[in-house]
Amino acid sequence: MINGRLNHLVYPLYRRLRGPNQWLSNETIPHFRPIVENFMLKMSTFSMEVMKCIALSLGLSKDYFDSSFGHRPHYQMKVARYPPVPEPEMGGNGSLYGVGPHTDSGYLSFLLQDDVGGLQALSKDGNWIDVLPRRGTFVVNLGEMLQLATNGLYLATMHRVVNCQGQKSRYSVPFFFNPRLDAKVEHIPITEFSNAGSKDAYPNAPVSNFPVRGNENCGARNKIFPIFGDNAFKSFARSHPQLVKMHHPDLREADGTIVFRESAGDNGYVLYFPS
Repeated sequence: MINGRLNHLVYPLYRRLRGPNQWLSNETIPHFRPIVENFMLKMSTFSMEVMKCIALSLGLSKDYFDSSFGHRPHYQMKVARYPPVPEPEMGGNGSLYGVGPHTDSGYLSFLLQDDVGGLQALSKDGNWIDVLPRRGTFVVNLGEMLQLATNGLYLATMHRVVNCQGQKSRYSVPFFFNPRLDAKVEHIPITEFSNAGSKDAYPNAPVSNFPVRGNENCGARNKIFPIFGDNAFKSFARSHPQLVKMHHPDLREADGTIVFRESAGDNGYVLYFPS
């Protein structure tokens, strides 16, 4: 409260990423809320176990990453629907993609997908490959915080969703496991590899190049911020610039551009979004 009035301009910016959920009514989908909350709790526990495995794969203690999420990891999920696109519209006016190429901002993403298909991932040789649905499995993507922590040894998974023709909608349930919003991810001093194949995982990216690839994606067009909350808000602003302009007027400049400043750092990196 400022002078008795509610202040909507919350800082650091990443504090704006937390808020109440909007639940479907029990009449719309019976027991939807308890089912989702139980799923999220189990996925959070499962994610922590996967993070232990990743730590061990790097030759670290299994609890190495625990301090970055502690008792309050920032995890989230959504239920996404991609309506079918009529054949004449495919490829026109941006309708080819349900979601354009991107990497996720946190540690891990787990995707439960139906049998419609459309998910693609970018391979190490630069080709898009179909991630075919397999019943009883999750698709697992690495996120930008792991890329930053490992100086690019483990790269964030570039992926996209291609709209499918037909009469059937595509449904997917992504679960995102991330550090605390205020956690700062540091480079891990990796001197040796517990997995003998790790050095050869990306033959075109020698170890000397890892620091360069570790803190950026998409040919340096996507800076990865070390404070997770900053990185998450950056991804939100890139994905939904019109929402940022509407609901975050303090970030809008006179010329209509959106300016994002990270919450900590010597120079206060500024990121511009086109109007």
